[in-house]
This record gives sequence, structure tokens and C-alpha cells, in this order.
Amino acid sequence: MNSIQKKRFGLLSKKKILSSVRPFQLVKRIDEFKQTNDYKYEFDKYPDDEFWIVTDVDDNWSDERISEWNEATKQCNDKNYQYAVSNPFFEIWLLLHYDNPTDEDKAFAVTSQNDYQPTNHFRMRLRELKVPLYKEKHIRRENFSSENIRVATSRARSLHIDKTDLSPHYFSTTVYLLLDKIISLVGES
Repeated sequence: MNSIQKKRFGLLSKKKILSSVRPFQLVKRIDEFKQTNDYKYEFDKYPDDEFWIVTDVDDNWSDERISEWNEATKQCNDKNYQYAVSNPFFEIWLLLHYDNPTDEDKAFAVTSQNDYQPTNHFRMRLRELKVPLYKEKHIRRENFSSENIRVATSRARSLHIDKTDLSPHYFSTTVYLLLDKIISLVGES
């Protein structure tokens, strides 16, 4: 394989990975997991167990993809899957562990007046705050203490103005709902 073919293969691989994490694909992945692993976990015996999708807006609300988004959230509701959404990016959840959002941060929210804008703004903010990230996006558990999580959860709760809107069309993240659920089940430790 020559260098052009390798680059093209790499781009195609990245595109395949990115397309497999869109919300409707995540619903499909839960369905497949449940089907493949039912013999092991016997899901019907534990009706209180929950399945969560954690996603961000990115360009999922673009004209080309909004119907996919709506179908994915409808399927989640129909299948009793929970979902947590960060608008615009998951990195705002990480940011909330270390700092309050600025007006500049909030300007990236995807709204009816503001389309999705690809940016590394939030990664740069995290770097400026000296938040240790692994390979640019992945977090290390040891860098997010219980106190950080409490602070982030409180900040996220205050940003989520309309608690009935699980896909907020303003700068917000509902990841705190998942953390609230986990804390309610296992305690604060």
C-alpha cells in the first residue's frame, strides 16, 4: 500500500468510526448488545436496569441529519433508553469540572440562530486549565475527583434551564443526569 492509499484508508477508517457514533447508531449498538448478551445478563429479570447514550450535538442537528436525531431520540423514548446530550461538545462536561463556562464558550452552542462550528476551542480551554487529557479527548479517572464531579454536576444543573428538554438547544449538558443516577445507586464515594 503506497502512502496515498494509506492516507485514504486512514480517512475512510476515521469516517467509519465517526459515522458509527451518531445517535441512531448508538441506539442500534445498544440493541445489538442486548440481543447478543441477553443469555448472559438476562435483561428481562432486571427491569430497573438502564441503558444510556451519551452524545453531543456536533453537526447532528444539521438539515441533513436532524431527522436521524429525532428518530434516535424517539427510539430511545420507545425503548426506555436514557440519553445525555452536550451542546455543542462533550468537552464542555469536562470543562465544568475545572471552570465555569465563558461567554465565548457559550457562543459555540448549536441553536436555531447558530449552526454547528467545528472547533478545537474546548480542547484549548482544557489545555489552558492544565486538564490532563489522554490522546486529546480521553479522560483519566484519577484526574476527576469526587469534588470535581460535584462541582461539574452543580454547574451543569444550573446551565440546564429547561429540565424537561433533554436535548437543550442552548449551551448545556445533561450528562449530570447520568451522574445523579449513578450517585443515587452507589452513593457519593
